[in-house]
Amino acid sequence: MIFFSLRKGYATKMSFSLKFELKDFHSESLVHRFRNFGEAVYVELQEICSINIQEIDVATTSIDIREIKRKNIGEVTRRVKNLLNKHGFLESAILTRTKTA
Repeated sequence: MIFFSLRKGYATKMSFSLKFELKDFHSESLVHRFRNFGEAVYVELQEICSINIQEIDVATTSIDIREIKRKNIGEVTRRVKNLLNKHGFLESAILTRTKTA
């Protein structure tokens, strides 16, 4: 099933975005670890969604993953949760999923 959004008379496929935010910011070393996590997400998912490596390089508390196809949202979420756990952020990050057009 494909979902469409009508905007200005054009049919566009719906996609999703994920945002990861740190609950608490404690130290500069945490920022370094968070950027390492972001780079791992980039390497893992760059083929199936949109991730801006320049944004990751300057990230301090949040990372955005955009243009995730509906068929991939479950896989992307699972992979990111695995990486959050591997990098020690599973309990200290907030994951927000939104629909985009």
